[in-house]
Amino acid sequence: MMKQLVVLLGMACAVHSQMSSMQKLGSSNNEFALNLYNKLNEETDGNLFFGPLSISTAMAMLYMGADGDTKTQIEQVMRYENIGENFRETFQDLNKRLYNRNNNYTLKSANRLFGDQQFTIKESFLTDTNTFFDAELEEVDFRADAEAARQKINGWVKERTEGKIEDLMPEDSITSMTVLVLVNAMYFKGKWKSPFVDGATKKGSFYTSDNDVDGIQMDFMNQQKKFQIHENAELKVKVLELPYEGDDLSMYVVLPDMKMGLGDIEKILNIETLETLVDTANFEEKLVQVSLPKFEIAQKFDLRSNMAALGMADLFSNTKANLNGISEGANLFVSALAHKAYVIVNEEGTEAAASTGAEVSLTSVQFPVAFKADHPFMFFVREKSSGSIVFVGRILGQPDTDAVFGGGFEGGEETKDNMATATVASMTCVIAGVFAAMLR
Repeated sequence: MMKQLVVLLGMACAVHSQMSSMQKLGSSNNEFALNLYNKLNEETDGNLFFGPLSISTAMAMLYMGADGDTKTQIEQVMRYENIGENFRETFQDLNKRLYNRNNNYTLKSANRLFGDQQFTIKESFLTDTNTFFDAELEEVDFRADAEAARQKINGWVKERTEGKIEDLMPEDSITSMTVLVLVNAMYFKGKWKSPFVDGATKKGSFYTSDNDVDGIQMDFMNQQKKFQIHENAELKVKVLELPYEGDDLSMYVVLPDMKMGLGDIEKILNIETLETLVDTANFEEKLVQVSLPKFEIAQKFDLRSNMAALGMADLFSNTKANLNGISEGANLFVSALAHKAYVIVNEEGTEAAASTGAEVSLTSVQFPVAFKADHPFMFFVREKSSGSIVFVGRILGQPDTDAVFGGGFEGGEETKDNMATATVASMTCVIAGVFAAMLR
């Protein structure tokens, strides 16, 4: 009996340790996400959207092949030092939690290494990336036909993102000096736990500035129901949780009380502020009258300058980068760090909406909290067990669904499934070039 008790206690301690590492990984990912958000905010004066977990996953694979100052810089910028010795295993466990569930949403992540057939990659790197990130090596001939290799990479990404991200690598982005392309592609489609009724969607004004009297016309989804909401008088902000079916992921909408209050929130945006905003202890279940605009954003970034500004400069230098863990003495450096992201938040169809739970009657004795997102707001999709931010963005004005933010991106047609949905795709691509003529 005593032996059994010892075993059970040991198992309990192991589970606790594992959860602790998972939470540390979530905190590290979130700290990086907010730091990058703030950097992008300095350069972008419009809508913003990206997938920090996709970037973190790609950088984690690269981290396993880095050494010296390059490795230290990646570790510090990505906050990997907070995770501890079980870095690889914790990432592996997070991937299993996120992508191997049999739930009512679709969340896919795929990793792939595209390596030149004449370039030697260390077996230890291939083993680690395959074991912990399920990343297989596909050999291509960058030197003889860089264009064919580019098309193959683009085709793989398009397939893994359900057609949402096409032409990931533009022409001339792959050259004969490219030896390795590391790609993470992520796709998410979730159904709201409490769908919006299609017939309740109405035109309304979205105000972009204090001087904007008329606003711009957008389609607003509407419903009145009980939701978890955090009303923070000190920060002058409301945070609404919109869970997806399965309750493992939720979208959080951060809405300032003041029309132009988002800038004030962004000025103090750090990991402590985030933890305050999403702390479950601060949420209450209340009757809420929700009015949320439908929106669609597509953006692309080359993150080299942003990551260098955060402290990761050596990786992109052809004289300082140390990626000897990938290939010994090859003088590798990262010549591009491309990230593309796409999001559509909408509702479609009426039949399924009619079969959902009844709306709360307006004659209820409980007065609803008004949550009208008719001015700039921030939003993010968060995985609950780890706390990791999977996607993050903001809406400052009319997202033009015909134009592409950043260029070089085309989104596929959204599939109608008679339910309110959110569809998201993001991709991060690391292109490793070689700065040594003797290798070519």
